Amino acid sequence: IQINSIKDAIMRLGLKNLQGWVSVLALAGIDVKPHELLMLAVVRAKSLELWAEKGRKANKETYFMVGLFSCLDALMDKSMPEILDDMSIANEAKEALLYQTGDIGQALLCMMAIEQGRDADVHFLELSTEEIISSYLSAISWASNALSIMEK
Repeated sequence: IQINSIKDAIMRLGLKNLQGWVSVLALAGIDVKPHELLMLAVVRAKSLELWAEKGRKANKETYFMVGLFSCLDALMDKSMPEILDDMSIANEAKEALLYQTGDIGQALLCMMAIEQGRDADVHFLELSTEEIISSYLSAISWASNALSIMEK
């Protein structure tokens, strides 16, 4: 069974195992890695999900997962290919993470353009720049709230 979303991961690993894994990852990220790295992963995840939703993509959960996993290499101090070799995730998600291909890869490239201040490269599907930036700002707020709840 390939993992296409967080829901698939829950089904495959079980909610308690997944919660444990996420908690360990979060704690490791907060204790060893800068808090901003975990924040970056969560903002990417929520932004991609919101863009997929606005673009009427059926697989918004996969967009969320790709955004979240896009920082695993930095969080785990391993290369992305090495990490993905150990995971059974959908090819579409794997290609997006490794090569930024497909619609999900394009969303990830758009996210990186925002992070790097490359305004000319901020585009995804038929969304306006205003829709993209508005969703990004909403994602920052959502991520901040989600991480503050997790830290309590």
